[in-house]
Amino acid sequence: MQQRGSVPLQNKLDVVAWAAHLVGDRVKETIYALLDTGASCDCISEAFCEFIGAQIHRASTKVCIDVNGERVRVLGYAWIGMKWEERTFGLSHRAKIKFHVVRNLPMDMLIGAETTQYHHLRDCVDVLAPIILTRRTNEMKQEDIRRARQLKAAAAAEAKRDAAQRKADRENLSPISDADSTLVGGSETPRSRASTPSTMNRTLSTSATSSSSAHR
Repeated sequence: MQQRGSVPLQNKLDVVAWAAHLVGDRVKETIYALLDTGASCDCISEAFCEFIGAQIHRASTKVCIDVNGERVRVLGYAWIGMKWEERTFGLSHRAKIKFHVVRNLPMDMLIGAETTQYHHLRDCVDVLAPIILTRRTNEMKQEDIRRARQLKAAAAAEAKRDAAQRKADRENLSPISDADSTLVGGSETPRSRASTPSTMNRTLSTSATSSSSAHR
């Protein structure tokens, strides 16, 4: 990953990350993952691995990569579970990804070109631009976490309002009973009139008169 010109940092992806090897109770942290199409591998900081309890498989040989124009040693690798959403349709995706663990990485997580292309992560951010890796302060990390929680709370509130509106619409639809179904516009329907005794008597009388006239 080579250092490039100064470009506004815009390619941040909201993800939920956890240690893939753990089951049951485990730390799930919402963070920003930086997408870098100039990076040949996926990197994660040693501090973040320790925070979520991810198992670090130590490298048996010395492996170095370029980070921010400097050569750094990879401590090993860790399997991380990730969840993110598409911006267009809001579909949720999950993946288990192998990350290179780097000590003192300037961010929690960096996703390289191959993973970005394979999972179509370009469609999940506003603008995918080259980046410069800079050290993130604790204040920046807390701001990222706060913003992610605000977005999640707003989405939950919107879903709650929609559910309440659907419930109110269902309650406003009163069912029509069988007794009411015989009345249309305040008058009896032809079916109800035909079934009344007076109507039946008039029908029998008319039939008898017709038969008598026919015999004469």
